[in-house]
Amino acid sequence: DKLGGPPAFARYLRQPHKQALTSWTEYRASGRPIVIERKTHPWEAYQRLEVRESSEGEWKPIRFLLRKEDSAWRVDGLFSEEPDEEDAFLYDELEAVTAMAPLDLEAQRRLFAEFDVDGSGELSEDEVWRIIRRLGIQVGGKSGLHALMLEADIDGSGEIDFDEFSALLHRGSLGCAKVGDFAAALTRSATTDGPREVVELVMHGMRALDQPRKHHGAECAIRYCSPTNRASGMSPEAFAAYLHEPWYRCLLEWRELELDEEAEVDASGNLAWVKALIRNESEKYFSVIGFQLSQHDARWLIDAVTITE
Repeated sequence: DKLGGPPAFARYLRQPHKQALTSWTEYRASGRPIVIERKTHPWEAYQRLEVRESSEGEWKPIRFLLRKEDSAWRVDGLFSEEPDEEDAFLYDELEAVTAMAPLDLEAQRRLFAEFDVDGSGELSEDEVWRIIRRLGIQVGGKSGLHALMLEADIDGSGEIDFDEFSALLHRGSLGCAKVGDFAAALTRSATTDGPREVVELVMHGMRALDQPRKHHGAECAIRYCSPTNRASGMSPEAFAAYLHEPWYRCLLEWRELELDEEAEVDASGNLAWVKALIRNESEKYFSVIGFQLSQHDARWLIDAVTITE
């Protein structure tokens, strides 16, 4: 639900390289499950299946990652791959692992100093609330904030010092409940792309729509659209067709790109604006592309795009 619920999951399944998950008519287990038993955090299990569309079709692999919580097994990851998908598949896995890896001590101190607005060496409840609003983290309002503070404030002082902050980040990397989602979002805020980097990725994705595979650039662009952006509900095929409309063709055909050196970020830290100048080889003047972005669960996503020629 935090990522958009059933509609977002349906869009996810429409991606070309996920077709095996919806078009199969037969399946079979491939080997026995591998179960990892742990004492301090949830058990994990891995199971590989194979599926095919017809009795004479080619078997395709699907891998399940499961996690045991409250005595029940739940699916925590689902991976399908095709022969030409290896690079993208490995990139997605690496991105997920990197986002969950604990930050080193220096990075933790930089992040703490950024959030410690008054420089007191401790994070007050108001400062934590500003972090939540800035990063777009869902905690259940002020009641959720209060519960979060009670759990993170180990010594009961009413504020979070650096040692407690460091312990909080570590709990996120272990996948702990309650404060875990909040901690994981804090880690993402230090490791994911900023507004300017998101715009650059999307611009290059739109310019090379079918590289390294068909509609890959469109998939990349959709991935960075916020829930309020209508494009987030499009399939890659529909988004690619949308870009071929005359008004938007400049996003496909540019050959020269200039971006603002830094994004303009509002006082809350939750909204940002980036300007891109583009033109192709035959044009004398640049078109101006304006991007508005906001943070959702500590990720910068695009809310709106304007084009001025």
